[in-house]
Amino acid sequence: NLDTSAGVEDIEYTITVTDAAGATLRTEDGYIDFIAAGARTGVASQMFLDEGQVVENVDIEWTYYMDAVGSDDTPFTFENSRYYFDPYWDRFTTVMTNTSSSSFTNVRVDMIAFDANGMVVGGGYTTLNFIPGNSQAGLSVNGFVSDDPVTYEFFPKLSLLSNESNDSDPF
Repeated sequence: NLDTSAGVEDIEYTITVTDAAGATLRTEDGYIDFIAAGARTGVASQMFLDEGQVVENVDIEWTYYMDAVGSDDTPFTFENSRYYFDPYWDRFTTVMTNTSSSSFTNVRVDMIAFDANGMVVGGGYTTLNFIPGNSQAGLSVNGFVSDDPVTYEFFPKLSLLSNESNDSDPF
């Protein structure tokens, strides 16, 4: 979000991939709840193409509401991240720490990989089903990268599917 004074919310996007002739190969729709003023987020997507199809262009269209107030801060941090090459599905692992006393379910974690020039070279995502309060969980993300990543970032997201509970309250 390039606006440093207000957030954006209810972000709907459509990704369209086309070939050299401009023919649409695939589309995907997605949703992001909120991005705080001046903040950034990462969202990974996977599209499977038919054999022989080659993507020439990726277009992303956005609709959103401006001047939103709120916070997209989560109590999650990441450490001990690793990348493992695989010719079919690259794997990224990390330890996710929940610094809150609350437990959470259904936390989506997107991972974006970058090359030495800071260009995106791939990504992936997974859903962590459960993480207890003041605890850690190992996380593995299957993804794909077009070149060896130099850095990668994890972006946790709470959504309408997520639940938060303090440990004295059952879900």
